[in-house]
Amino acid sequence: MLAHAGNKFYVAEAIIAAQCCDNILLEPSWCGPHRVKEAVYKLGAGRILFGSDLPLNVIVELTKFRNIGLTDTQLEQCLSGNAIREYKLPVQS
Repeated sequence: MLAHAGNKFYVAEAIIAAQCCDNILLEPSWCGPHRVKEAVYKLGAGRILFGSDLPLNVIVELTKFRNIGLTDTQLEQCLSGNAIREYKLPVQS
């Protein structure tokens, strides 16, 4: 898990690293919306996980994901599905 996906300074490099290594997933908090969309496009939604540094930043990060043109399926993967899969979280139905 590459936290902050390199932040706004190294996100291009983080995307390249993830393209080269299938075991790298990106958590793009603090990256611009256009970079999050780029990461989803280049890596697929299955490699991007929602995250936030602190409670006050959650709404900003959620808003970013919800407004970059993802499909409902892509959004579900990024916001919860990928974390459930990667961390083997128990989910009640």
